[in-house]
Amino acid sequence: MGVLEAVNKHDGAFTQSDVSILSVIAAHAAIAINNARQHMSTQQALAKVKETNQIKNRFLALASNEMRTPLSVIIEYATFLQRDTEDELSNHVDRVANAATKVRSLLDQMNNLTLLQSDEMELSQVKIPVQDVLNHALDEVKYFAAKQDLQLVYAFQDDPIYVNVDPEKTALAFVNLLNNAIHFSPEGSQIVIGVIEQGDEIMAWVKDKGIGIPADQLQKIFEEFYQIEPSDAQGHGGLGIGLTIAKGLIEAQGGEIWAESEGEGKGSTFKVILPAG
Repeated sequence: MGVLEAVNKHDGAFTQSDVSILSVIAAHAAIAINNARQHMSTQQALAKVKETNQIKNRFLALASNEMRTPLSVIIEYATFLQRDTEDELSNHVDRVANAATKVRSLLDQMNNLTLLQSDEMELSQVKIPVQDVLNHALDEVKYFAAKQDLQLVYAFQDDPIYVNVDPEKTALAFVNLLNNAIHFSPEGSQIVIGVIEQGDEIMAWVKDKGIGIPADQLQKIFEEFYQIEPSDAQGHGGLGIGLTIAKGLIEAQGGEIWAESEGEGKGSTFKVILPAG
């Protein structure tokens, strides 16, 4: 029975049953109105978040592009001076070149994050031995590992294991995983990078003996700008987006990535599933 039917039923004289029906109808109407308001509020909030993300992405892209040119000039001149200077002056030039290179790396990371979040990352997946991808990533981090007296251990076979990935982007994902391991590993320790075939899957991993990851943070570490606060309260630097980018690049190609750790001080293992070639 509708509201008008109930009102007109007995020329304005309501029975107890009519009152009950009207109460139920009014309650349902109130719920419907409240749900409509909540839906509208949610949609407005989502629209605001989307707009804010778009503004952030445009800013990051603009800042990255604008800073890239002067940084390239600094790196070019520093490289030139490195060839013609000696002793103490050479050390100063090296510091300038290293700092500029680090800033350029941060800008590249920011740009990659922006492309992933805006679904504008271009991927060209090809059949390639996964060992070629891993070796390329290892070449990128050898210098930084050596500076901390870290041993890079290769745990994969010589016979090619084929994957179907974008070589450059996948290597970048592993560079980020390796840099994370280097960042949090004690001097003189080992970092193991390996790969095996598991049925129809290819699993690769990066294992370190660093600060470890608490169980409640194994998922959070892939969130952008999230960083683990070690118990010694010493910051480790970085923007906290390397693992976010690694996860985005792997998952964009149909792969999986996750972290395992027995807890604080017991090291970490990052495992990656890649599509077989």
